[in-house]
Amino acid sequence: MEKYVTVIDDDPIALMVAGLVLKKIPNIKVQTFTDGIEALQVLRSSLTSDKKNQFVFLDLNMPLYDGWEIVQQMGADEILQSVKIVLLSSSVDPEDQQRAKLYSQVIAFLEKPLSKDAVEKLIQ
Repeated sequence: MEKYVTVIDDDPIALMVAGLVLKKIPNIKVQTFTDGIEALQVLRSSLTSDKKNQFVFLDLNMPLYDGWEIVQQMGADEILQSVKIVLLSSSVDPEDQQRAKLYSQVIAFLEKPLSKDAVEKLIQ
């Protein structure tokens, strides 16, 4: 079964690395965004019943909408509530890790850069 992964990160290099890692994993369709607002719009319009295996890998520190704002918007949106969220950060702050536990959609908190092994464990 195909899995759909959306990566949202304002850093183009981090997006490139994440895309390269994810493309090494079979049966994954990847889309990337540098803008969280645009990503939410695309996710809302593209989420269908055949895309139940949907994951968002989300950078916490971004301009405009930071990762926490995106998590809150996704949790408040009936269409997006089924999407599993993996938070990404270049520094794993214990406060952020504790805050992540408050959101049922957040299934993991990973330090950048992504690794193939970590991703495979999460999306099985």
